[in-house]
Amino acid sequence: MTRTAIRSVPWPCSGTAFAAALVAVAALALPCAARAQTDATAQQAQTQATQAETTVNKNSTAIMQAQMKQPLPGSVLLFPPLITGADGAVLDPTKTPQAKETQDIVTDAVRKYLGKGGVGVVTYSNRLPSIQRAVAEGQNLKAEVAAKGPGDDPRVAQQIASIAGASEYITASVDNYQYDAATHRATFNLSLTRNDANGRAIASFAEKAVGEAPGDVAPSFQEGSAIARAAEVVAEQGIRTLYPQSAALLNPPAKPASKKKSKSPLAWIIPTVAVIGLVAIPR
Repeated sequence: MTRTAIRSVPWPCSGTAFAAALVAVAALALPCAARAQTDATAQQAQTQATQAETTVNKNSTAIMQAQMKQPLPGSVLLFPPLITGADGAVLDPTKTPQAKETQDIVTDAVRKYLGKGGVGVVTYSNRLPSIQRAVAEGQNLKAEVAAKGPGDDPRVAQQIASIAGASEYITASVDNYQYDAATHRATFNLSLTRNDANGRAIASFAEKAVGEAPGDVAPSFQEGSAIARAAEVVAEQGIRTLYPQSAALLNPPAKPASKKKSKSPLAWIIPTVAVIGLVAIPR
């Protein structure tokens, strides 16, 4: 039997070269480990964000359900909106017919949907008996303040609402109002805030409104028509947001169509046969 001698093969790398190879492998592995750590951190952050969003949604749902159970208030004071133009300047309704028209149309739309939603509402005016009495008796309400209204001062709004005896009040603003005569289009941002008698905000709403007047409307009425069309949509949305429990009144469920019972084809045959039988009986 032939024996084969086994020779030891020397390691092709020296100790230094082997150590360098290990360092190179580690260097290649580090980015992978860092990337894995980054991915794990991002995944954890996304999970936390999702949990936070879920918590917020649950809280919002709980608040909405709680509001749905509350009775609708019977004495809400509605302040006409403050009007600002595209340049951000406040438009004075007493000096600008355009601002007065916009203010009146938006106020009427909001008031209409408050009433349809079952909310007892009174539109603010310095001609209200309680306001006139307060001015006459000097109850910390000056005549010029009563005539101007609260404007953008929340303290004045709360003071006037208290004098009027309102359980709640709504402040409004129409911002960035614009009208394009070429397209007969009116655009603005409507903001509404529902406040309790102490001035604490209960709910708020903000939405862009767009309305176009039909082409057959007389030119002098086109801007008003466009404003009205824009106000109708956002006013209803706003009241739904401020008073969720009014939704059932704003859009009551449709009544199912009554189905008329179809008469059987035999319904007329039986009486006819009976009559024929009576006639055929010999007398």
